[in-house]
Parts: sequence; structure tokens; C-alpha cells
Amino acid sequence: MKMAGSAISNLKNRLSGPALLAIIGLILVIISGVQFATDSREWSETTAKVKYVDNHEEENLGLVSDITFDYTVNGTDYRGAIANADQGKYKEGDEFTVYYKNGDPKVTTTSKNSKQTASVFLVVGIVMVAGTFALAFYNKKKQLNAQRKNNE
Repeated sequence: MKMAGSAISNLKNRLSGPALLAIIGLILVIISGVQFATDSREWSETTAKVKYVDNHEEENLGLVSDITFDYTVNGTDYRGAIANADQGKYKEGDEFTVYYKNGDPKVTTTSKNSKQTASVFLVVGIVMVAGTFALAFYNKKKQLNAQRKNNE
């Protein structure tokens, strides 16, 4: 039992500071990769055309637009809607990208927020890993300079 306790203690010492930062960074990079892969399998994109725009005022939101749009997936026409869109963002006849769920093209969205989240995870993860290597390089250089001074 003593041996297991010392192994855990040794592991804790090794996983402190830069090593832990690198591991967390790698985990974030892996999560972002999985999210990108999953996202691309679940959603596809097509072009939608605005059919109707209903401008009105909503309490706490101000002037907004309810949008009705048409889009086609694999030769089948669909109609979708966006409630409370920014006033003036869409006009009748405008075309824009819409994402539909693979296997259920009636489900649509105008943005794939999961890609934004995955992008943030990817950038933060890369910065953490790069920061760890930069810190390790800096510490090693500092250590070598100190050894050089001691040898003089």
C-alpha cells in the first residue's frame, strides 16, 4: 500500500505546473477535434431564400423580424422560419446559408455555434500547449545559464 501511495504522490508532483497545463491543453485540442468531426457529420449546409419578412416590435427586444425562408435538400423543398431576427438583417429574396440536420432536414439553424465553441477550445488548447513548451524552453535556458555561471 505504501508503494501505491508513493506512486500517486510522485504522479502528483510530475503533473503540477507546466505538465498539467500541457495535458489540459491537449485535452481541449482533442475535444475540439471530436466536436468538429461530430458537427460535420450531424449538419450539412444549403442555400435558403427569404420568402417573407414580418417586421414588428417585441417587448425587451425592440424591432425584430420574423423570417420565413425556402430551401431545398436532395431535391425536396422545405420551408423554415427564424423568429426575432435582427431588424433589417434579411429582406425578401435574400439568400443565406442555412444548416439542416442530416436525417431530419426539417430541423435548421443559421449558425453552428458548436463550431465556435470547438474553435475556442482549439485555440486555447494550442496556446496552453505552446505556452508549456515555451515555459519549459525558458526554464531550461535559465538553468543552463545558471550552470554556466557556476562553472566559471
